Amino acid sequence: MDVDNVRLQELNNLLKTLKVNDQVEPHTLIISIDLGTSYSGIGYILSTEPDRVHILDQWPGHTVVKVKSPKVPTVIKYGTGGCGFSWGHQVGLRDEKKLEAFKLLLDPSLPTPEYAQINKVRKNFQEFIKTPINAVDDFMGALYRYAIEEIAEKHPDEFSVIRAMKFVISTPAGWPVTAKNAILKAARDAGASPITHIQEAEAAAFFNMRSKEAKALKLKSQIGDTIMICDAGGATINLTTYTIKRLVPLQVVETVPPLIKEDPNKLSAKAGGSLNLNKNFENHIKSFHYIETLNRFDQEIKPAFSNSSTGNFEVKLEGTKLTDYPDGNLKDNTMSLDRYG
Repeated sequence: MDVDNVRLQELNNLLKTLKVNDQVEPHTLIISIDLGTSYSGIGYILSTEPDRVHILDQWPGHTVVKVKSPKVPTVIKYGTGGCGFSWGHQVGLRDEKKLEAFKLLLDPSLPTPEYAQINKVRKNFQEFIKTPINAVDDFMGALYRYAIEEIAEKHPDEFSVIRAMKFVISTPAGWPVTAKNAILKAARDAGASPITHIQEAEAAAFFNMRSKEAKALKLKSQIGDTIMICDAGGATINLTTYTIKRLVPLQVVETVPPLIKEDPNKLSAKAGGSLNLNKNFENHIKSFHYIETLNRFDQEIKPAFSNSSTGNFEVKLEGTKLTDYPDGNLKDNTMSLDRYG
């Protein structure tokens, strides 16, 4: 099961937990927003269908056609001088001006993943005259507005009689107070109120104790039981331990805070996660094709060169999709070299 699906299931279970504990009142809408480091998601419950959790799975893209995905990339790009912005799937994957992993820049003690090229992100912030807090505010606001618009469009009859809305916001376990408060403030400033705050690892604990797998194995939780949660996300990894304090409604308490393997006394998350795997694979592919192209130049083109050679030599650049550049002798991913370079 991939990381995104696990996080969505945690979101589902958290919403159901709130429904069981608080009892969804008539004409109420509960919205849960997960502002992740790499990807974000939204789930919601309508009081007319209290046992059904809905997930937003379509997002704004480059065109009027929406992108179908259970998650939206947590990236944002501002216009010239910081005016206006595009977000999520609207931002190109290879856009050099995009701002990513900005959630980790809310506090200097937070780890930063290698894939994010944080120095470049910081430079882009300066160019846009923006701060990480600005990015969190704008992205959270975009999530909030889009959630309201989509829910109103998908459920016009139910939405028209909504009298109350509740919001659930999750943050990583062991996060600095400054970073956590910045996210909660961004949600409130966007219009989300009242807010129930929960740690992501705590939501994972609820999910696992009530999962189909736990029921299939007949695992019955008891007061005093202790469980350890490994939150292996897209950008960070941490371990948190909880002990069950109450069963109905379910309540857990943190007994061992998030720890880093290399430094058990440091309460923080380790920079890692699945997106670093993407970066490592990308580097491997680049290295592979670089060596392949260099070998072809060394073993085929150089030996074929002589004073009597005529015409140009062509080098196929494998594993790339480059824009044609006639003045630079580049076409169809092939570089043409004349006798004089």
